[in-house]
Amino acid sequence: KALFEKNNITSFFKGIYGGPVSKKEHIKKIPIQQPCLYVGDSKVDYETAQLVDAHFTFMTRYTQFDGWADFFEDKPEVTIIPDLTYFSRI
Repeated sequence: KALFEKNNITSFFKGIYGGPVSKKEHIKKIPIQQPCLYVGDSKVDYETAQLVDAHFTFMTRYTQFDGWADFFEDKPEVTIIPDLTYFSRI
């Protein structure tokens, strides 16, 4: 949560979930309604979105995922954005 506050993005989220519980464990406990959008910046985020059949949007600005461009190259269903300000423009 501190990282979200530092980057002034907490207002974009209804809930912020963190460790020591994994994202994959957290998402199993959240009632998901379709259609669902999952925004993340890691491979684990992508895999977690897959678990709940959510559309995945990858955010590049804060990622530590080296090789993300190659990983998502053959995944045209993934939207790639620089940061959450993208959503304020649509």
